[in-house]
Amino acid sequence: MDGCRPLGPPQATRAAGPPAESGAATPRGGTHGSPEGGPGWIHPVRADTLPIALYRTTPAGRILYANPALARLLGFTDASALARINVFDLYVDPTARRAFLGPPEVGDAFQHLVELRRADGTTLWAESTGRLIRDSSGAVLYLEGILQDVTDRVGAEQALRTSEERVRELLEHASDVIYSLDLEGRITAINPAGERLLGLPAGGAVGVRIWDLVASTHRAEMAVAFARKLDGADQTTYEVEGVRPDGTRLALEVTSRLVYRDGQPVGIHGFARDVTQRRQAEAQIRFQARLLDAVGQALTATDLQGRFTYWNRQAERLFGWTAEEVLGKVALDITPAAAARARGAEIRRRVLAGETWSGEFPFRHRDGGEFTALVTVSPVLDDAGGVVGLIGAAGDISKLKAAEAEVRRLNADLEQRVAERTRALVDRERELAEAKGFLERLIAASPGVIFRGDLRTGALAYVSDNIEWMTGYAGRSLGALENLWALVHPDDQQGVRAHIERAMAAREPAVELEYRFPHRDGTLRWFYLVARLEYDAAGAPVSIVGHALDITSRKEAEEALRLAKQEADAANQAKNEFLSRISHELRTPLNAVLGFGQLLEMDELGEEQRASVGHIMRAGRHLLELIDEVLDISRIEAGQFPVALEPVLLYEVVRETVDLVRPMAAELGVHVECLVAEDGYVLADRKRLSQVLLNLVSNAVKYNQAGGSVWITAVGAAEGRRRIQVADTGPGIDPAMTHRLFRPFERLGAGPTAVDGTGLGLALSKRLVDAMGGAIGVDSRPGEGSSFWVELPDAAPPLDRHGRATRERFPAGASGAPLTVLYIEDNLPNLELIERVLAHRPAVRLISAMQGQLGLDLAREHRPGLILLDLHLPDVPGEEVLRCLRAEPRTRGLPVVVISADVTPGQMDRMLGAGVAAYLTKPIDVRRLMEIIDATAGVEAGCDA
Repeated sequence: MDGCRPLGPPQATRAAGPPAESGAATPRGGTHGSPEGGPGWIHPVRADTLPIALYRTTPAGRILYANPALARLLGFTDASALARINVFDLYVDPTARRAFLGPPEVGDAFQHLVELRRADGTTLWAESTGRLIRDSSGAVLYLEGILQDVTDRVGAEQALRTSEERVRELLEHASDVIYSLDLEGRITAINPAGERLLGLPAGGAVGVRIWDLVASTHRAEMAVAFARKLDGADQTTYEVEGVRPDGTRLALEVTSRLVYRDGQPVGIHGFARDVTQRRQAEAQIRFQARLLDAVGQALTATDLQGRFTYWNRQAERLFGWTAEEVLGKVALDITPAAAARARGAEIRRRVLAGETWSGEFPFRHRDGGEFTALVTVSPVLDDAGGVVGLIGAAGDISKLKAAEAEVRRLNADLEQRVAERTRALVDRERELAEAKGFLERLIAASPGVIFRGDLRTGALAYVSDNIEWMTGYAGRSLGALENLWALVHPDDQQGVRAHIERAMAAREPAVELEYRFPHRDGTLRWFYLVARLEYDAAGAPVSIVGHALDITSRKEAEEALRLAKQEADAANQAKNEFLSRISHELRTPLNAVLGFGQLLEMDELGEEQRASVGHIMRAGRHLLELIDEVLDISRIEAGQFPVALEPVLLYEVVRETVDLVRPMAAELGVHVECLVAEDGYVLADRKRLSQVLLNLVSNAVKYNQAGGSVWITAVGAAEGRRRIQVADTGPGIDPAMTHRLFRPFERLGAGPTAVDGTGLGLALSKRLVDAMGGAIGVDSRPGEGSSFWVELPDAAPPLDRHGRATRERFPAGASGAPLTVLYIEDNLPNLELIERVLAHRPAVRLISAMQGQLGLDLAREHRPGLILLDLHLPDVPGEEVLRCLRAEPRTRGLPVVVISADVTPGQMDRMLGAGVAAYLTKPIDVRRLMEIIDATAGVEAGCDA
């Protein structure tokens, strides 16, 4: 490179001379500019200013020209640095230079891809495009062209090739069917696994209609899914039954989606999974569950720890507990007493030793009643013979035991009577006759019909005479069992017959069922039937002996209870509506009172006028506080005051409370001090706890003495609880009167004082603390001050504490930009109040509507920057107005602030969930409203609001 001129454009263009390496030669194709200057097709000065990398080199690699863009591309600070470098030294692969030079027949133009090494050692892929300048003999004089960085493109192409290889490998080895269809349902591509699963030859699936691979019973369903997909359902999932060419069937779970090109569907991609074995296993499980539920005995199973792992329907009926309530609980908890527990433990020990135990065992029903069951408990063994669980079968024999006891008593009584009267046959016969007559009279007066039927002949062998007054039909007129069943209500006949037939088929000893029986006088009666089935030695049914008890009164009581519950639910709903309505009706006039009062406070008033306004505001706030506390107590008593318990950092709540009351304390000359540690947590509802503490601390300040003090402390209490104490140096309270503190409207003589209050704060606080599972109380002596305390459970710090407050959704406006506000409200004083409020913001334009539909029209026409919405409108409810705003594209993004007198938590949560930016309650906090308007307009909040 010795003797090279400095790189860069010459001062003047001169005739091109041959480069030193190639000898004297005249370039072909005419004049191309100086070999040492800029490219012949671009003016040298312009070439240096272009952002395109330009170059000219000799065939040996000496750089004759390089513009600044090329130097920057190769990582050099200026183009002159390239004069010391041979261009081929920059090639990562030196053999790539052969693409430059070739025989004349190759042509003058060239384009090739090359990997170059930059000045800092890094590499890049570049595309070189240019031409060869030759002399008349075809020898290359020099090369000139453009160099472009295509590293990203090369990387993307390599990644695409790698991705295609991976996809191809996945398709080759996938176990599920992966396929593509055209819009006519013909297969255009399928993976090898799909061909094998569907029984198709390799390469023989293309062109096959998908319908031909589905069972005929599923083709209509699949056609519907196919049509639904083409109508716009991009992805569908369904199950069909596939049919292989050899006739075998399989269950397939299919998921597919449309493929689009240029916005139009061009085909379908999907995959299918063989779920045949899963469906067969599910069917087998369902069959086994039905089989065990059909067994006449209660079947249970436990693990080695004694916890229930199975509980069939008969067990639910026998014990009264559902499977969901019992599974996972300890089996011995079902037994009634310590003696039964000890016996159960002995049975468990024997069964775990591999024995099977059978016998009678006492149990307690869920309703508290005790009964005796015949129980068999056996071990469950694994393949190695080890015990892995216990299985038990139980049947209630309480009635049988009672019957046996009664029989023994009657037998003993009868034997005694026979022994006493063996001397006189006449007396004995007389007594037997009396006993028979007594039994007949007893049966006649009984509310239960006793009968006996012959199952071999169908004859009704006996029916008690009381059947006539219980049903209106004479027993002697029936004659056959079939006639008795025929009198059962038509809708229940089939169920009664089927129940008895199933019992006989299963050789069950007894049946129990309820059914309706139309009385002959037209009334409908309910009967509870308990019947014993008798069989011969071969197991054939012989007879049925039954007792049908009239349970109509019980059924009527159950229906009355259901109706009473409906009435109670309706009353509860009415109370909810009343709370919402009374909140609105009380808060709406207060909105005007306190709103205009706040506006008066903002005006320049005389001292006497400002004092009068202060009286108005205190009285209004006092009334508002009374309304809020009355409604809160009503909601608590109605069970509608939800609490969300969570670990709460006590220090934060106390600190926020102290910050809130500190201005009032400073005005009254009371010192407030927080002595709570910064690391203690309690289990509470943060908002409700803050409300309780604010009430206690503000009371301690208000009822204190000038120069007094208030201390808030937190100390550990018994049984993992923490006590928060608010102590003051006030006048104290007579201990004989403290039990009245937590009653509503009770102020203990504070009425005549200048301290505002409703007498509801402590009553509400007690209910809130009770709802959080805590306790509240007071220790006080006259002249020594008072100490109110709250006890709550300790809590561990949460693993991840997030802030509770959510940012209100207001768009960031341009600072000082005009803002249009639409207020939808039917109350004229409220409209006037907002007009007076916005008079403090001359840049804000207010438009109003007293009807919901008109408000929607104005919102569409003006598209205001902020909408203030009342919920109680004369034509369209506010919630419907919000829904319409969100449904239309023109108004969907407009911020909406609800201003309502409805302060029920459910209403507020529902509206915030519907997307409103904020929920302001009446009476309106004017300063808060101004902050929202300023935030929407994008200006700093003013101090005059």
